[in-house]
Amino acid sequence: MAGLSRCCARSDGQNLADSSQPFATDAILYRRSAAIRDIANFKTDVLVAPSHKATSNGLGYAALSSAVAVYIACVLNGGFWSAFRGTVDPASLFEYLFIGATFLILVALCTLLLTLFAIPYVFRPFAILLLLTAAASSYFMNEYGTVFDANMLRNVLETNQSEALELVTWKLAGHLTLFGVLPSAVVWSVPIARRPPAEIVARNVKTGSICALVIASLSFPFLMNFLSVFRENKQLVHSVTPINAIQAVSKYYIKRSKSAGSQVSAIGLDARKSDAWSQRPRKSVLVIVLGETARSDHFSINGYSKPTTPRLSTVPGLISFTNVRSCGTDTADSVPCMFSNLGRANFTPERAAAQEGLLDVIQRARLSVLWRDNQSGCKGVCA
Repeated sequence: MAGLSRCCARSDGQNLADSSQPFATDAILYRRSAAIRDIANFKTDVLVAPSHKATSNGLGYAALSSAVAVYIACVLNGGFWSAFRGTVDPASLFEYLFIGATFLILVALCTLLLTLFAIPYVFRPFAILLLLTAAASSYFMNEYGTVFDANMLRNVLETNQSEALELVTWKLAGHLTLFGVLPSAVVWSVPIARRPPAEIVARNVKTGSICALVIASLSFPFLMNFLSVFRENKQLVHSVTPINAIQAVSKYYIKRSKSAGSQVSAIGLDARKSDAWSQRPRKSVLVIVLGETARSDHFSINGYSKPTTPRLSTVPGLISFTNVRSCGTDTADSVPCMFSNLGRANFTPERAAAQEGLLDVIQRARLSVLWRDNQSGCKGVCA
């Protein structure tokens, strides 16, 4: 209203000079209000919009999952590809295509696995865990020529601290840093596009469907090749990382949960001391020295050329059982098998854990048993 009255006063012939001050003040107020609006618009445009644009311009989960999958398949599976190529021994175009299809299937499997966890606050930790696991698995397979399966995982989890520390070397630290930590840092630092939850789910479903289609379409033409190679060479399956680690963890805890709830059946219920024990004038002590990870064909008492057992060779009346085979190459298999009545052909760790062993029978016969070890325990046979 003040502005209208001033306008009317000017039209009535009032001196313009008299109204110059109010007009100046009004202009200043107008400029200030315009400046305030500009600042508000600036804050809205600069502070809000760019942050939204920055997140929307990041990588999608599908692209980052594919990049991590290609890295794992190419770099962290060198041992598998060397063994796989040696097994296939390609001599024709079809066999080379078979190797190429295997590579694409492995990339699709890893991408599909990562896609299952492609949600905010979950994807990065899972991808980093996968990279570190694959890096550690590849190191031990390449360094020690072993495969990563449920038995190997059980040995790792059930060993003691001093034995485990022997495996921790500077070479292991360098390998994990170069092939695990540095790629993990890249995954952590790469911006990921923020999208609505519904759009994330839709994109993940699309990515998973494409991966499943790739796996199915490439498996069908080479189905007989896959069956032939992996059925006759089961160690190849345990050489594919990180699939071998996931399979080992799942099998280990499934078997452990089953054995934890199982009942232990008694054997040798009729075991007792004979009458000859009561006639012995002195107490008897039987010492069983259990040493493992030794090859019988490298014992000089068994004909080995080098003097590997000099003291045993001087023991009079020593008997060496040469026709003996262990149930496994790891402690968790070999020790329980030695004290069970199952035999090598029928032994499994689950069956051995479900029944008593030799030391249980001896104690039932009222003989005292004392177990001493300097490594990873008795693996359940002395409990």
